[in-house]
Amino acid sequence: MAVSLNTESAEEEAIVERIYAALIDQRLAPGTKLSESMLCEAFGVGRMRVRRVLLLLANRNLVELHPSRGAFVARPTQKEAQEIFEARLTIEPPIARIAVSNAEVITSDFSSFLRSNKHIYDLIFIDGHHDGKALLQYLETLSPFIHDETIILVDDIRWSDSMFTAWKKLRTDEHFHLTIDLFRCGILMKRSHQQKEDFVVWY
Repeated sequence: MAVSLNTESAEEEAIVERIYAALIDQRLAPGTKLSESMLCEAFGVGRMRVRRVLLLLANRNLVELHPSRGAFVARPTQKEAQEIFEARLTIEPPIARIAVSNAEVITSDFSSFLRSNKHIYDLIFIDGHHDGKALLQYLETLSPFIHDETIILVDDIRWSDSMFTAWKKLRTDEHFHLTIDLFRCGILMKRSHQQKEDFVVWY
């Protein structure tokens, strides 16, 4: 029986999502070895399928592949650990200020709301429906409503290849001088007065 490439790709993506969920829930700690045989048994697939899944995870920086040693859940380097403290010093004070001020949750149609309420926002949370193209379109639409210190939270940056590709593009975007990769989500700020900084902060 022939199996389409699209079907295989969807099945591999489903396995990636389950492993990703285990990482987020901390059921797989940084440094944990991901045995190919255990993954084959757990997901009922062959070794070639598991290897493709591990490559997808490695492309999203979720797994480290070491020749002759195998695959391991990625762990922060010493440099990345230092960046945790620097990033927290940068981002936590403005978030705290916003948290104690007036806030409003918008649930109406996105585009029509922005057209009728021409506010400038301090904090924006974006769920791009796990699609990188949608994420970039949302940001383009929001651009006139963002000031220099607006904090933009982007959810599920590693959910799919398209989301992670879009996130990598945003990290190098000249309009955002501060980017913070928090593993599951990302933070963007224009902060045009400072030099460009990019942090990776994995708890």
